Amino acid sequence: MNFRNARSRRREASLDLTPLIDVIFLLLIFFLVTVTFARPDQSAVAVELPEGVTGTALSPDQRLTITVSPDGDIAIKEPGAGEERFIDETGADRALRDLRASYPNTPLYLRGDRSALYGSVVGILDRARAAGFERIFNVIERSASP
Repeated sequence: MNFRNARSRRREASLDLTPLIDVIFLLLIFFLVTVTFARPDQSAVAVELPEGVTGTALSPDQRLTITVSPDGDIAIKEPGAGEERFIDETGADRALRDLRASYPNTPLYLRGDRSALYGSVVGILDRARAAGFERIFNVIERSASP
């Protein structure tokens, strides 16, 4: 018997990686298509900010922000919080006092939609000052030229 030829006739086991790579690419495409891309400065309340030339860019993650929508909805985003929480007009005073107690030295950033009623934005500004906020900044969309 020739054992040497019997061993050489055996086929070596191999694994075809092409279908595995195809499946991985399909999964990658699936996750890229289905994931929601969100910018960190994006808000749950859609507002169109007024434009301005002067201003300083700040990290939106570390800001205490109040947003006033065109409909008059009010949302608060605390520093480091993932999402905004909505408050109603009647609970705004208490919410602002609670925020002032929680963040005593933090400035307040007011995001008012350009089509929001002027009285709504000024009302929140006035309530924030009454709650004890001394540093209140208006957030604008920076334009390229004056």
